[in-house]
Amino acid sequence: MKKIMAALTAAAGILTIPQAHAAPDRSRLDALIAQFEAADANSDAASYRDLADRTLAEAQRLFPVGHPERAARALYVAQAHASAGDIDRAQTEVDRIIPQLEAAPEYRADWRNALSLRAYILNFRGDHAGALAINEQLVAEYADNASNQGLRDHAVALSNLAASYLEHGRLDDALARNAEAIRMGLALDPVPEDVAIWSANRVVYFYTAGQTEEAVATATDAIGKTGSALGADHPAMANLYANFGAILLRLNRPNDAMAPIRQAFELVEKANGGPNQNSAAMRVQFAQALVRAGRHEDAIAFLDHATPIIDAQLGPESDRALGARDTRLTALIALEQGVQAEALARELLAVRDARLPEGHRDRANARDNLARAAFTLEDWSTARDAAAQAVALRRVMLSPEHPDLLVSRAFLLRVEDRGDLRPVAQLIADARDLFEALTLNAQLARGSAQAERQRPAYGWLAEVFARRGAIDDAFRAQQWAARTALDETLAIAASERAARSDPALAAVLAQRRDLVAERQGLEASIDANGMKPDPA
Repeated sequence: MKKIMAALTAAAGILTIPQAHAAPDRSRLDALIAQFEAADANSDAASYRDLADRTLAEAQRLFPVGHPERAARALYVAQAHASAGDIDRAQTEVDRIIPQLEAAPEYRADWRNALSLRAYILNFRGDHAGALAINEQLVAEYADNASNQGLRDHAVALSNLAASYLEHGRLDDALARNAEAIRMGLALDPVPEDVAIWSANRVVYFYTAGQTEEAVATATDAIGKTGSALGADHPAMANLYANFGAILLRLNRPNDAMAPIRQAFELVEKANGGPNQNSAAMRVQFAQALVRAGRHEDAIAFLDHATPIIDAQLGPESDRALGARDTRLTALIALEQGVQAEALARELLAVRDARLPEGHRDRANARDNLARAAFTLEDWSTARDAAAQAVALRRVMLSPEHPDLLVSRAFLLRVEDRGDLRPVAQLIADARDLFEALTLNAQLARGSAQAERQRPAYGWLAEVFARRGAIDDAFRAQQWAARTALDETLAIAASERAARSDPALAAVLAQRRDLVAERQGLEASIDANGMKPDPA
């Protein structure tokens, strides 16, 4: 009996010993993680968010509350919120999980990714100093740990730091960090597709700083190098082709721009199995090239295909959908379909006024478009009111010599002239003052995209002068319209040839280029702030 009792006691003791938990079967979780990491938020935002939710739910099923795996997968949900523009929810989530990930050394990479997302959110909110501090912290983190150097994530951190430097007007630092990221990416095997995006960014950096020639040369070089590494038909090359096309378009080379833009949207659609909002946005860009080339009916046909795709995926009041409608409006105005144009212009103006803060540049642009639509109908009162409002908004937002303000003032003068809304002497005096301001800008920014932006204003002033009998002034304005195109290109070439044989001239030209780049970098910062002004 004692033996039996002892055996029962021993058995009971064995049953009370806690058993070690077997590691959870995370095969489904790992498959979801791999699927999410390969997903593209821009292709299908709803599916991207659903995949993030399912991945987090699986982590919550496998791991207890407080486990860092839950925080790492909650990061996916935060990323989905951010990509959908729900910045408040993204920030709430990322601020919650950063401390949990920081406390878990084995989740260091996820912690860095969470910090990177927080930097993106801060940039979106206009806290560029906060974003810069985080990006510098991340790059320093890689620099302090040799085992992490040269990784793809290290290159991503360098690219993000480059973007932060650009926000602070530190173009040289931005280009240096961007070059490091590209060089590091090209050295990896396999080469990450991010390299194409970083190369596309580099093109934008040069262009926004007013260094148009460098932007074109960089795009051409990047297409060669990155295309060799990834393949010219790799889907990641699409942004690089699209940016190259955008620069050619802004240089008033619409026919040259069409080929890279077409290549961009065809790559996206081939990879996606059909059009999506990304390729549709590139189709809108192609339509803009058609408009600039004078093929307005073709542009509208392209927009008829692209706009419904954007509406379905992003909504009819999204930025891309509104951009498509802006392009349609431009084509309608050029075709002198004034009734349709004015109705669309009023619709877009109402949407912009309802959605955008007072200082947003698109509120002024919407008034420009209404004024131009009314102009085609010879509705001078509406055209003058809208044009005057656009000028008033830009006077608050921009410096007196900013190209956008000068062009806006020129169109207002054109309306006042055609509608006989001001005394002739006042019109001519204001037109001459404006001509001098435009000419000074063109001389300072010779051959740049900023100078090209002013070209329509010269034509409008020439029209005003000619209608009012100021023939010499009209001739000078027409000359400058041409000079900001071909003549300026020839003048630049002549200056460069002279500089090769005259060191003093070369030094002066170099100093001038630096000052122009600084000035245009400041103008680019003003433009960027106008797109997303700080809250009042």
